[in-house]
Amino acid sequence: MKNNFPFRPHWKKPEEPKAAPETSQYLPRAVELTVEQHKPEEGLRVLLEGFAHYFNCTAEALGPYPLADTAMLIVLYTHIAASLSYQDPAAAKMAEQIEKVVKLPPVDFYAASKK
Repeated sequence: MKNNFPFRPHWKKPEEPKAAPETSQYLPRAVELTVEQHKPEEGLRVLLEGFAHYFNCTAEALGPYPLADTAMLIVLYTHIAASLSYQDPAAAKMAEQIEKVVKLPPVDFYAASKK
């Protein structure tokens, strides 16, 4: 016997992935302002804006996490940093120079639970 009803899945068609927003290149702008245009205050403002942007992205991605997984997160983020340094040694050297100039404030992350 033929079914007179067309097949319709109970779920919605997945939305097309949205294009990632173009990220601004903070460091080159900060260097240009500081070195080429002799505007160190504006260059520092752009650099700090970039730190805030990437921190917010990272903190949002991290989200609440179980306290028991803190050691795993330390290993993961240390591994990511080491991989970035290995892949771009010039950027790693520049990062060392930035760390001498910019002192970032302490960060408090909150674990979701102690379980």
